[in-house]
Amino acid sequence: MKALLLVVGLLWGARPLWAQAPTPREALRAVNQVRAMTGLAPLGWQASLAQAAQGHANYLSQTFKISHLQQVGQPGFLGVKPSDRALAVGYHSRMVWENISIGPPGLDLAMESLLGAVYHRFAFLRFEADEMGAGVTRQGENSIWVFLLGNREMDQLCAERPPARGTQYYFNFCLKNLKIGVKGIKGIQKRAWAKAPKVLVWPPDASRFIPPAFYDELPPPLPGRVYTGYPISLQLNPLQAAGAKLIEFTLKPAQGAAALAGQVLERSNDPNARLGPGEFVFFPFERLAWGKAFIARAVWEVAGKRESLAWRFAVTPAPQPLHYLEERSEAWVEAGKKHYFYLEPSPDKPILTEMRLENSKGVRARVQYLDKNTFSAQLQGPTCGWVKFHFLSQQSLNLRLFPQRGAKKCHPLPK
Repeated sequence: MKALLLVVGLLWGARPLWAQAPTPREALRAVNQVRAMTGLAPLGWQASLAQAAQGHANYLSQTFKISHLQQVGQPGFLGVKPSDRALAVGYHSRMVWENISIGPPGLDLAMESLLGAVYHRFAFLRFEADEMGAGVTRQGENSIWVFLLGNREMDQLCAERPPARGTQYYFNFCLKNLKIGVKGIKGIQKRAWAKAPKVLVWPPDASRFIPPAFYDELPPPLPGRVYTGYPISLQLNPLQAAGAKLIEFTLKPAQGAAALAGQVLERSNDPNARLGPGEFVFFPFERLAWGKAFIARAVWEVAGKRESLAWRFAVTPAPQPLHYLEERSEAWVEAGKKHYFYLEPSPDKPILTEMRLENSKGVRARVQYLDKNTFSAQLQGPTCGWVKFHFLSQQSLNLRLFPQRGAKKCHPLPK
């Protein structure tokens, strides 16, 4: 996988058990939890893949670079590409898929970020993957997670180095210059496909707490768009749906409203050529409404026969108490209580811009972004204390701490 994710978002489900112990082994449990929701078999732990993943996490932390590629001569250099790093530590196959996430500490945030980014989502949901390793390290206040997936049978085939038979070979699946017959590779793929479901969808049917929006992935699947609603994906098993043609892919609120406007991305129009046959994504143009249920429907054709599937999911409820930001906003807050602030996207202000804080003496503000339109603020300090938020978009927000009962009224805020 050659994509890179940089930004995190809302939690995509009820807080999972694995959020409390973010270790590489727990990362395997997290990925398997996701795969189980789609009907895929669990991955096994692979020590060499884990060593390569940890080595790359360490490299990124030491060099302050965020990339799938390493540079010769840099501290911690292990191999230029993910497949090079896997070979360097004893894995035999180059057929690997790498995901990277950097952001605030927490495996739950890393997983939700990667699942919201479609190229990374498909790496976790590879039909052919059956083993994985992971690594994690800190870089300042952030955590760097690296996930590396592979195929056990392919690794064993490369390790055995069987003589290539037939007239067609691959040279890029194992060690340099090692020829592997096309028939052998296709046999491994078909056996993996035979064990997988016919159709995979995300979000899964009946899932809840899905984020309302998508913002960042490198490379961007829809260049020029600052945000979209949460992307909905459909994957068709190549063994059972070879040559499938998508006829319809829609998303609508469960309460009978019209289908949402959006764009379908597939192999033929993918600007980054990352999507494979049978992989389809619907991007709603607008954020999905908090707390609402939605129904997705896909229709496709295989060998002249039409098939369809409909499933539903629910978006996470709005955090409370929630304040909607306007050009000039003010709010009274209780000391120690978290309040949430939301900027409704508009053509001239689609997302929040960088903010600068100004505060009165003794007041401390803890600010956390939920996504690029929503943040929380928690104030501590004396009665009548205040914090001013100044945004580059010329918006402002003034927060004041409630006076205690019986105390004198607060003076007006300074200009």
